[in-house]
Amino acid sequence: MSSSKELFKLIQSLSKTEKAYFKKQSSFGTGKTDKGYLKLFDVIANMNEYDEAMVVKKIKNSAFAGYLPTAKNQLFHSILKALRGYYVSGSIDLQLQEILQEVELLHNKALMESGLRIIAKGKKLALERERFVFYLQFLDWEQRIISSINAITNTHKYLYEKSLKENYRAIRLCTNLLENREMSHEVVSNVLRTNSFHTDEKQQIVKAVLARNHVNELSARAKIILLMTQKYIYDRLNEPQKGYETLTALNKIYEDHAFLQKDQQQRYFNSLYQTALKALEIHEFSIAADLIQKAENVVAGLSNDMVYLKTRFKSHVNNLVLSNYIVSGSVPEKSIEINKIETGMPLLKKNFNELWIHTINLISYSQFTSGDYKKARKNYYDLINETESKLSETNLFKLKLLLIIAHYELNDTDLMEHSIKSFLKSLSKKEGDFSFELQLLGFLKGLIGRESKSEKTDHFKKFGQSALICGLNIKPMEFNYPVWIESKIKHVTMNEVFKENKNRLSK
Repeated sequence: MSSSKELFKLIQSLSKTEKAYFKKQSSFGTGKTDKGYLKLFDVIANMNEYDEAMVVKKIKNSAFAGYLPTAKNQLFHSILKALRGYYVSGSIDLQLQEILQEVELLHNKALMESGLRIIAKGKKLALERERFVFYLQFLDWEQRIISSINAITNTHKYLYEKSLKENYRAIRLCTNLLENREMSHEVVSNVLRTNSFHTDEKQQIVKAVLARNHVNELSARAKIILLMTQKYIYDRLNEPQKGYETLTALNKIYEDHAFLQKDQQQRYFNSLYQTALKALEIHEFSIAADLIQKAENVVAGLSNDMVYLKTRFKSHVNNLVLSNYIVSGSVPEKSIEINKIETGMPLLKKNFNELWIHTINLISYSQFTSGDYKKARKNYYDLINETESKLSETNLFKLKLLLIIAHYELNDTDLMEHSIKSFLKSLSKKEGDFSFELQLLGFLKGLIGRESKSEKTDHFKKFGQSALICGLNIKPMEFNYPVWIESKIKHVTMNEVFKENKNRLSK
């Protein structure tokens, strides 16, 4: 039985057109029970949070008031059935399932030749779209139908023998795909996500995976799995250039197999997103801009029915855009675009709180780099006050450090000193390695007693040469402490330093 929360989430996820289609399908029934389901649907659809008592009250006169749990379960499956009908033309799996059903019906009606023609159509589609399990099912039906034909011709015999040989091919394709999935699961779950990553045994596994060439895999799907696994390894090894090259090869597969862009829409988008981030990390700004445009095209191609996916994808694109503005030193010229992104924050906050936090953080970062410290500080305050209980300890500490830095930029020494003392006190009560936080707080505390510009500059220079700062591995969406320190030494904004770095690298 489907839980009440699952039913609520399913109904809340429906677009207006999906709801209308469900109601239209449900309206074909004329009984009291059918009308009762629609009433139950409307009651739950109009809720902001699920309220069982309110549901009971609203449907107390319905035909199924006495067996509400069963009614909710049936409503859940009725909605799924309607959605299958709504999306059948756009889903390759549903299309292939329908073709298989047609084959079975024709077989049961003894219309064997018609069944074979439908099978040929299904085999072709399943192979083109790399649905190998369906491909095997079509081959099975082909052999069953030919075996049941009374007057077998030479053509039937040839087709049967060919079908048997195709079985072996289909099994090899399936096996190759499954082996890659098993390999990926082993590497990602049991090798990369462990503290003992550098043991000899696990290093041998990693080396074996990296030694494989994706061109030797038997299908595009298998190639994608291998490349994604290799990309995860390069991330763990902190090799952005190789990670970027791997993602570039991955995008090429998607470009060469347009059907996969649709079948694996979220993976394709994620591939563009990850590649754009890597391009920014290795300062390939023009390539990053092209990839961001492709990601925007994916968002634009989503139907309005996919409102949640569209909102989430659009937020990721916005984060790429903000990161590109920041690391390329073009924030001031793009202030209007950033303001547009900021206007969409209430909707994002309502539906995707974690993405909202990430985007607001990047907006604050962009404001900081351009010297608008007042706005940045307000956003950091709001983020900490509204999300402190939801943030991980690591992310909360990052925000608190940035807030202290904003205090410094605004010459608010009293708040800066108070925040440092409070932060140090909270760290003293925790167990763990907080060496980064403690060293940075010590450096910031040292700024308070330095009045002259030259004293502060010397303090920044010394800290900029420390092992802590020199050893940082900064990602495009993370606050760049070395650039901030350089901006203080040169007495310019971070945006100007980013722009200088971009111009230097482009020469």
